[in-house]
Amino acid sequence: MTSIEKLNRLLIENGMSGAELCRRINVSTGLYSQWNTGKHKIGPKNLKKVADVFNVNVAELLDDEGKKPLPAYNTPTEADNVIQLPVIGRVAAGYDHFAEGDSLDAFAEIPISYLKGRSLEEFFVLRVVGDSMFPNFLDGDLVLVLKQETIDYSGQVAVVLYDDDVASLKKVEYRPDRNRMTLIPINPQYKPLEIEGERLNHCRILGVPKKLIRDLED
Repeated sequence: MTSIEKLNRLLIENGMSGAELCRRINVSTGLYSQWNTGKHKIGPKNLKKVADVFNVNVAELLDDEGKKPLPAYNTPTEADNVIQLPVIGRVAAGYDHFAEGDSLDAFAEIPISYLKGRSLEEFFVLRVVGDSMFPNFLDGDLVLVLKQETIDYSGQVAVVLYDDDVASLKKVEYRPDRNRMTLIPINPQYKPLEIEGERLNHCRILGVPKKLIRDLED
């Protein structure tokens, strides 16, 4: 069952119209129509809003069709308590890759112990694209990221959104006295990227990686 089919079933079960739901989650009825026709998928933010309206878990609204859980790095045993987090987008370990969203049909199994007592809402999972952070992060790796808006120290690896729509995984050096942020790759084949002046107004920290989730070859 698809996300929109699940959403519409909840509407029927709760006696709510599509227009009323749109009002509650602050989206247009035109967007709701595009969900129904399959022109657009329901994005993660709106899925969360829908889940809140109906008091259900976001995972209950995700597409069931073709869903294949991805094995976790250091694959947990059956005795481990694990949760599944959707892979919500891609982050470039390079430059000039747009922060495009995945279709929410891939999942990562995360041992609850990885959260270290924090709530699930404080984390997200992104897929690495590129090799500028080789050998620490490989193309195709999944990264469990703790949401935070600042780095803990200059030189920390973080997920950075710059130029408003490009996400990158880099070591971040920030010099507030010089009004400059430098994104530094680990792979010496790539050059650092300087972000300064007005461009800093279109740059922000999304979070810091806490765990690698990697498929191991046989």
